[in-house]
Amino acid sequence: MKPILFQYRSRKLHAEDIAFIKALIDHHFHRGRSYISRELCKSWNWMQPNGQMKEYAARDLLLRLEEQGFVTLPPRKRPKNNLKPKIFDQIPLFVKRIREGAITDNQSSKRPSGELPLGLSSSSLPLPW
Repeated sequence: MKPILFQYRSRKLHAEDIAFIKALIDHHFHRGRSYISRELCKSWNWMQPNGQMKEYAARDLLLRLEEQGFVTLPPRKRPKNNLKPKIFDQIPLFVKRIREGAITDNQSSKRPSGELPLGLSSSSLPLPW
């Protein structure tokens, strides 16, 4: 029985599998990670039930093998885009009022009591009860 060097999901990888992946990476190093993962899917006939290749699983396997030191992947062609800070404009969608009619916003002291920002009328706001 061959020793299992690495297990990913239910797939057990032996020395021959890792050697095949290394050869695939060396042969297609200049084409990039996505191409290598697609070729791996084709070679192993790694398909989803809908007929699409399991590209995400193949990419994840390659990354995990690199983390463990089994393979060296080519550098990324594009930087990671999921590390950028998310910036959302802070636009109030509604204004919360106290029963007396004053706006609970800290800046409401500059407005006369009961006046709504952004030209909203009290009839356009949903009632909280």
